[in-house]
Amino acid sequence: VYSIEAPGIGPYSIDYRVASAGGSDGFTVSIDGELIDSQTIPDTGDWQNWTTLTSQEFELVVGVYTLKIDFRDGDQNLNWFELQPPITQICVQAEDFDDQSGISLEDTLDTEPCTEGGSGGGENIGYIDLGDYVEYSISVPSDGTYLIEYRLASEQDSEFELSIGGVMLDARAFEGTGGWQEWTTRSKVIPLTAGEQIMRLDFLGGSISGAININWIRLTRQ
Repeated sequence: VYSIEAPGIGPYSIDYRVASAGGSDGFTVSIDGELIDSQTIPDTGDWQNWTTLTSQEFELVVGVYTLKIDFRDGDQNLNWFELQPPITQICVQAEDFDDQSGISLEDTLDTEPCTEGGSGGGENIGYIDLGDYVEYSISVPSDGTYLIEYRLASEQDSEFELSIGGVMLDARAFEGTGGWQEWTTRSKVIPLTAGEQIMRLDFLGGSISGAININWIRLTRQ
């Protein structure tokens, strides 16, 4: 029996480091008395030949839990297990699109990274006009509320619409930053459902050609 702590809300999994000479009926795992996983141990060839197994996903909220492992037999070794936290952030580099119309790429001077510990630079999308669009495939890890952040630059005011999974979630009027490489971050809280989805930006143009530059888009579970 162990105490574990869930730092966030969402789907978790557990990695187990196991070994068995001949295989085993394995074990079951429960959290606060609820069965969340069952494992059968393969024959790893020796008691010290180790392999890692991964549980099915299960939902937790923030808190401390009691985890219990019940072994079906003694024909197994367990070295460690590790609770894998849910993915809470999605980073989309603007140049990594799946489909687009009218979009061009250029080297960016933006030094703000999309991910913690990451690096800036790379490319941004630009030379965008009225009627252009860009699409990205994203995997939303769980239902919930997300903060979406756009990394933007423009010499002019502009507008665009965001849709995810075919649902329009943001219509944004964007004030110019004073230059095509003068970057800022704009954000909004939006609801999302779990699963593979298409994120699309439709550009509504600005006062001159080349409405806006985008370096990255970040989604963070709230």
